[in-house]
Amino acid sequence: MAEVQPYWTYERLMELLETNQKALEKAILTIEARQTPDEHVSQQTTHQNGRGWSARDAEFGGSLATWITRGVESTDQGGYGRQLGQCLTPRQKDGALKMVRKYWRQLLEEIHANGGRVDPKALRPSAKPPKPKQPKPAPPPRRVAHTQPELPDF
Repeated sequence: MAEVQPYWTYERLMELLETNQKALEKAILTIEARQTPDEHVSQQTTHQNGRGWSARDAEFGGSLATWITRGVESTDQGGYGRQLGQCLTPRQKDGALKMVRKYWRQLLEEIHANGGRVDPKALRPSAKPPKPKQPKPAPPPRRVAHTQPELPDF
């Protein structure tokens, strides 16, 4: 009997993107692939279709996708011959992670379209990312009565 894979959820996706650079780079390429052909060429968003980058992220997202693509091309094609997951610098990775978090629904849609099990609630149009759990506040420090130590008689 085949093992049933767990559902993909917002939390599971974010954990993967935060801990696996290959997944982050693949997510960038996936969002870039959802751009329309004219948006892809211009690295600007001109259609408000809920696919690909927002207008604010189109230039940075497109440049990261180009950087990753060039990085994995073989050296005889003008690329750097890197493996996917080794293309972004630490600074690019930090910026990419902040940006890609906004596209969680599109990434879950792509996982679903490719046969992955996605939490059905996450695919609803009204779905929002869960609010981060606030840690419980620490209890106030206990007051300990300070007593003067007994002094010896001199």
